[in-house]
Amino acid sequence: MNEEINSFDDYLALAERYKKIVAEKGEALLIKVFNEFFQNYPEVKAVAWTQYTPYFNDGEPCVFKIRDFYGSSSESYDENRGLEYGEPSKEGVTVYSADAFVFGDQEYHSGLADLVKKLRGGKEVLLAAIGDHAKVFVTKDGLDIEEYSHD
Repeated sequence: MNEEINSFDDYLALAERYKKIVAEKGEALLIKVFNEFFQNYPEVKAVAWTQYTPYFNDGEPCVFKIRDFYGSSSESYDENRGLEYGEPSKEGVTVYSADAFVFGDQEYHSGLADLVKKLRGGKEVLLAAIGDHAKVFVTKDGLDIEEYSHD
């Protein structure tokens, strides 16, 4: 970084420029991460999660987080609907968890756990590239992002 920062306005301008770069490049870089993941783990056809800053957190700070992360053996958005809430998977669909403490008919997947760790480490990129209050569904064909409503 060869930028000269002599004032607070210089700092704000630089921060805004970098924020714009992260937003523009972030989604393309995320697609690369997912393409590599799907190549290494062909049994996982889709990955999904929600990401948001809660409106209220019982007196604790409201912090942006990645939540309800799972993988699926199906690329179909319809076959995956509701899985983030722990609903049973459709017949023939395997649900993969990044959490060793699985529930329902989920299976633990170490590759997915590594992916979640990587994404959580870059949550600022996710926030800039995808936005807050979002539900994300990813397949080898790309990202599908929709607004997510929560409490």
